[in-house]
Amino acid sequence: MKNLFDRFRQTGEAPSKTPAASPSRGRAAEFDRPASKPANPVFPTKVFREFIEMLSRKDRPVILDLGALIGSNVEYFFNLGVKVHVEDLVGSYQNHRYWNLVEGQMLFDEPRFLEENLMYPASTFDGVIVWDLLNFIEPKFARSFVQRITLMTKLGGGVLAFVHTQNPQGPTPINKYRLVDDSSLEYIPSEASLEFKKTYQTRDITQLFVDYPGMKFHLLKHNILEVLLKKE
Repeated sequence: MKNLFDRFRQTGEAPSKTPAASPSRGRAAEFDRPASKPANPVFPTKVFREFIEMLSRKDRPVILDLGALIGSNVEYFFNLGVKVHVEDLVGSYQNHRYWNLVEGQMLFDEPRFLEENLMYPASTFDGVIVWDLLNFIEPKFARSFVQRITLMTKLGGGVLAFVHTQNPQGPTPINKYRLVDDSSLEYIPSEASLEFKKTYQTRDITQLFVDYPGMKFHLLKHNILEVLLKKE
């Protein structure tokens, strides 16, 4: 893996680094420095290396990380010549400003959310990392979300997602994911918990990401379905 981005290093240019967590929106992010040994469970990832290899074929690749800001992850990509924007979408999704009480029910204000989040020009990104946020958002909003990130992703770009295929009982801690290397991730539970809005199987992903004919799936032993999608 260490040679994948030699062509970036040979240019003598320092790649730009943008851990853009939109501080203007009040979402302060914590930089988690890598420990000598992970303090939390570590699980394999089958598709991350393929995602990295896809980026290695791009000129000055730019990605969007839609999880919590992890400083060591930004540094990992920075060292590979990849510019990273970070936007904690699940954190924003939980913000009370996007939820309204209507006739005794809490309803998500999707138009307002999309007016204030994911505001990037079309064809900005070579890759988008979704992590497992699809499990935590309303299925109706998931369709609008996919349409938005599809607009922001370049042709030939990819989307990396991790979806839970089984529904646990009750609220589930929202994990942060820290890259240990290109084949393993540390799962760091946060203090916040949410109930799954939906679990996903392969057919659900196929129906949701209709503009991505290139699809790869890996079902891991702990019931995580890893998905790598290519926009064509």
